[in-house]
Amino acid sequence: MENNKTVEDVVKLIPETLDDWVTLVPKNDSLTWQASSTDWPSDIDNMHNKYGVHCALKKLDSKDLREFLNFRLDFLEEELTETKNAVGKLHCDDVDCEEVVDGLIDLCVVAIGTLNAFGVDEHKAWEAVHNANMNKEVGVKEGRDNPLGLPDLVKPKGWVAPDHSDNHGFLPKLNE
Repeated sequence: MENNKTVEDVVKLIPETLDDWVTLVPKNDSLTWQASSTDWPSDIDNMHNKYGVHCALKKLDSKDLREFLNFRLDFLEEELTETKNAVGKLHCDDVDCEEVVDGLIDLCVVAIGTLNAFGVDEHKAWEAVHNANMNKEVGVKEGRDNPLGLPDLVKPKGWVAPDHSDNHGFLPKLNE
């Protein structure tokens, strides 16, 4: 069965909530989604909505939510291990640049996606952490090797840690 739909026909079918972040582009005689946003948390929220993640998580009890969180943390470890393996342990190993980029982005997607899945406002959390980091100073952190002598950030006297106390989403449900 041949698909005679034009790009314009298919574009009319895109839900309005996706109009600002997705572009439909022809590729290899088929139509594929291509993200065009610079707002990663919104992209991930749209992905979770598309695949029903939010609806599925609402049905879970605290035990299953904890299992889901552990699954996501294991997923992060898996992605980090794959990325480390792409770099290679020995200086003579070739670095698989494609896998390094993919792995680092996957880490971001899984981390931001986990916050999103648990109803945490990722933008607000990012802002709190970024503001706290911008209030650090260049220095030497004791106990952390810095063999290349690159600038390292340390917490100055009076530094205030980010406060997420009003932004836990439904993570507290894990303790019920």
